[in-house]
Amino acid sequence: MPSLEHGKYRALIVYIVMIAVAACILIAGAITFRERQPERPGQPSPHALDQSQ
Repeated sequence: MPSLEHGKYRALIVYIVMIAVAACILIAGAITFRERQPERPGQPSPHALDQSQ
């Protein structure tokens, strides 16, 4: 029976590690997406063009 208990703890540790890795990937993806977002709109807005005329 001790081997079965050790297997349970090993599976639990594996699940926790997998969840931690998935969380890190999601956080890294959110940070890169947030950094890329403000760069995209590079065109001036129509209101800025109206003010220059």
